Amino acid sequence: VVSVRSSAGAERGDVEIREGSTVIARSTLKSGNAVFNLSSGTLSAGTHSLQAFYLGGSAEPSASVPTTITVAKAKSYTGLYVPASIKITRNVDITVGVIVARVARPTGTITVFDGTDVVGEYPLVVDRFRSMKIRLPKFDATGTHRISVVYSGTDDITGSRSSVRKLVVVN
Repeated sequence: VVSVRSSAGAERGDVEIREGSTVIARSTLKSGNAVFNLSSGTLSAGTHSLQAFYLGGSAEPSASVPTTITVAKAKSYTGLYVPASIKITRNVDITVGVIVARVARPTGTITVFDGTDVVGEYPLVVDRFRSMKIRLPKFDATGTHRISVVYSGTDDITGSRSSVRKLVVVN
């Protein structure tokens, strides 16, 4: 939410918020105030220089001094479901969930680990529940495996790591 107050006595008229020459938002002064609700995704993560422009109405057009703001990356949370055990002759499906506030379908890459060994890398393609299934290759020996996943993140979303889950491969 961005709020603009007229110091020149303007009571009505249109106001724009711009980054350079790009209009980010437009609103109308009401009793000398304008409020802008910027939706997530309006500005990418990083530093931005914004300026308010009064376009005229009840006073002469004018502009504010530019203001620098910093938009943080959205935080991600990565979850993992792994069955407790699987027969050696079968593939195993794991379910990965990536949750990012106000992002319905995050993108990026999922890297699956067995301990410190990389099992595979997969593009993140989530369903409407923000999860995806990954079929792992068959394990060639019985034993206990420690499965985890890492979400790479993007320019606007932080990466994250799941907890380690134990998977026992049996005969």
